[in-house]
Amino acid sequence: MKNQSVTIARNLVFGLALLAPLLTFFSWSRQRILDQQSAQFSAQLIDENPTWFAELIQRQLITPATEPIATWRDGEGISGVILTGLVEQRPSNHSFDPIPEWHHQLTDTSKLGSGIPRRYLALLRQMEQSYEMSEPQQALRDQVLSDLLQGRELSLAATAFFIAQLPTDKVPAEFRWFFQLDPPTKQAIHIRFTQGSETHWYKLSSDSMATLDTGLDRWAPGLSARLSSHWHQYGPLLMNVAMQENPSAKQHIKLKNLLMHAGLLLLIELALISLWIAMRAYTRIVRMQKRLLASTSHELRTPLAAIRQHSELLLDRTPPDSKNHLYASHIERESRRLQNLVENLLSAARYEQLKPELRPTPLRIDKFLDELCQAMRHSFAEMDIQVSAKSFTVVWDRAAMTQVMTNLIDNARLHAGPKVSIEAVLESDQVIIRVQDSGSNADLKRLQQESPLDPSAGGLGLGLTICREIILHHGGKLEFYLKDKGLCVQICLPQSIT
Repeated sequence: MKNQSVTIARNLVFGLALLAPLLTFFSWSRQRILDQQSAQFSAQLIDENPTWFAELIQRQLITPATEPIATWRDGEGISGVILTGLVEQRPSNHSFDPIPEWHHQLTDTSKLGSGIPRRYLALLRQMEQSYEMSEPQQALRDQVLSDLLQGRELSLAATAFFIAQLPTDKVPAEFRWFFQLDPPTKQAIHIRFTQGSETHWYKLSSDSMATLDTGLDRWAPGLSARLSSHWHQYGPLLMNVAMQENPSAKQHIKLKNLLMHAGLLLLIELALISLWIAMRAYTRIVRMQKRLLASTSHELRTPLAAIRQHSELLLDRTPPDSKNHLYASHIERESRRLQNLVENLLSAARYEQLKPELRPTPLRIDKFLDELCQAMRHSFAEMDIQVSAKSFTVVWDRAAMTQVMTNLIDNARLHAGPKVSIEAVLESDQVIIRVQDSGSNADLKRLQQESPLDPSAGGLGLGLTICREIILHHGGKLEFYLKDKGLCVQICLPQSIT
C-alpha cells in the first residue's frame, strides 16, 4: 500500500512539474491583462474623474502639518506669510501740497453701491499718472496698495480684478501667481485649495513630487505627475501639477510581472524536481530493503526447517521425563515460532511489492479451526483454546487464513496469557470470527492504525500488519475492541471469494 502511494505521489509530482509552466503562463497572461485594464482605467481617470487626484494631493501633500503661505477668509481678506514686506504703518497728517485733493480721495472711506471702497478706484487712477510724490504721499499710496493686496473690504473676485489692473511692478510675483495672472514656474508646486468660505495657497518644494508619484503609483499604476507651466483644475484644487501617462512605468510593470512569474516558476520547478528526486531515492532504498529482507528470510527457511525436523526426531527418541526431551521440546517450539516470523517477513515483502494471487479452497470452518487449534496446542502445551463454531463451508485461501489465525492466537498468547476463545458465526453472507484473549493491556489507537509497526510497543507489530493485508485482500476488514477486560479481534469476511 505504501509503495503504491509513493508511486502515485511521484507521478503527481512529475505531472505538476510538467503542468507548472502552463499554469504560470496562464497566471502571467492573466496578470498582463489586469495590468492593461489598470492602465486603461488610470488613463480614463485623467479625463473622466479628476476629483480623485485632488483627494490624492490632499492626502499626500496637504497635511495638517503643512502651513499655507496665504489664507483668504470672507470678511477678513488675505493673511499669512505672503504679506511679509507689505506696508503696515498708517501715514501721519502731513500737508499734501501741491495736490491736496489726492489726500481726500485716498483716505475716503465711502463705498460704491457695489460695496467697493472709493479709495481703491482713486488708487488705480493715481497709478495711471506719472508725477513726483512727496514722502507722505508715497506712504499713503503704499498703505492703500497694501490694503488692496490684502483684500480688505473686498471679495476674492474683486481683489483679483483690482490686482489685475495694477502695474506689474507694483504687485509681488506671489500675488500674480496665486491669482493666476502669470503662468506658474516649474521651480515649486503652487496649489490653491478652496474649502467653503476659505481659500488656502500653498507653495511646496519640487521634491514633494517624489511623494506624490509614490501615492500615484499605488492609486493608478502607469501614471505620473509633472510640474507644468499652466494651471490645472482638479476638483477644489487649482495647481501647476499635471497627470500624464508614464511609458517607462508601464514597461517597469511588465518587466516586474515577467520576472516575478519567471522566478516563481523556477522556484516551483526546483522544489518539485527536488521532491521527485528524494521520493525516487526513497523508493529505491525501500525496494533494496525489501529485497534484502525477502532474500534473507528465504535463506533462513532451509536451516530452520532442518532445526525443526531434528528437534522433532529428538522428541520421538528421548524419554518424556528426561532433560534431553525438555531441551528438544524447547528447541522445537522456538524453531516453530522463528519459522512463523520468517513466513511473516516473506508475506510482508510480497504484499508490499505486489498482491499475491489468492487460491480459494472450500473449507469447513469448524474443522479448519479445530485443526489449527490442535496444532497450536501441540506447539504450546500450556495453551487453553476454546472454539465455538457452527458447521458451514467457506471458500478462502487456506494458507493465508491459517497464517492470519496463527498470528492472532500467538499474539494473544504472548500478550495476555494462554487462555484464548475463538467464535465463528455466519450472518447473511458474512462470516464473523472473534478471537478473545483473557486480559491484554492493548493500545487500541496503535492497533487501529493502518500500519502499526512500533518497536517501542514490545514487538514489531508485523503479525497484525500481515493479518490486515490478507483480510483486506480477501475483501474483508479487521476490527479491535475491548470486551470482558480483554482484547477482542473481530474478522469480517465474505463467505466466498473469487
